[in-house]
Amino acid sequence: MIYDGPKLMLLFGIILIIISIVIFIYSISARRKEAYGIKALEMIIGAIESDDPNLNGHSLYVRRIVLLLYDNLPINYKLEMKRRELEYAALLIDIGRFGVPRDILDNHGKLNQEEKNVISRHPEMAVKILSPVKPFEKIAMWIKYQHERVDGRGKYKLYRDDIPIQSKMLAVADTFAAITMSRTYRVPYNYDEALAELRMASGHQLDEEIVGYFCNIPIKDIENALEDVKDQMKYFHDAKRSIDNRGE
Repeated sequence: MIYDGPKLMLLFGIILIIISIVIFIYSISARRKEAYGIKALEMIIGAIESDDPNLNGHSLYVRRIVLLLYDNLPINYKLEMKRRELEYAALLIDIGRFGVPRDILDNHGKLNQEEKNVISRHPEMAVKILSPVKPFEKIAMWIKYQHERVDGRGKYKLYRDDIPIQSKMLAVADTFAAITMSRTYRVPYNYDEALAELRMASGHQLDEEIVGYFCNIPIKDIENALEDVKDQMKYFHDAKRSIDNRGE
């Protein structure tokens, strides 16, 4: 399936959010149902991202990484947030892309200024989709500020502690996932190369402390997370091929 234009992509985004909102509200009554809610949203996101070779499980991997990062935080930071909300934020991290024309998303050459402006607005699109629903108000803000630079030179000029810690965590997880997953236009970084990139970006783009906690995560946990995501995406690709074969 190929989405033709921003209106259709936005429609898919709205449908996705409506479904996830219902799941979220239903899931808050019991821990077991919460797990079902996350699983259902993960299946929806995975199915959508399986159609884009340059996503292909990206949000699922961001979720795995941000949870590993959460597990490695000091207890005082853990008390400031809810693990389940982080999961929703990670899975919905790219929901704003539904408002970006496909031809811009697929353009891996040099973008003109107008195209750059459109791309830069995708977190704002996520806010428009998410924030009207009360359970997602905080999540919308975390996604909005995930691209802020800790040196204060980002779009919203927030500086260090003005940026929510959840946004900083999403930024590190999103960056690591983006550079270590396969893309049609480049070879993925290996683990050591990716850590070197994170360290280079820490202190001005990424939060130094969060990068430090991330670097303490055992490499085996990171590798297992990626393999799990690959297995999940294989399921979607196999299902899609099966459907295509039936249509022939």
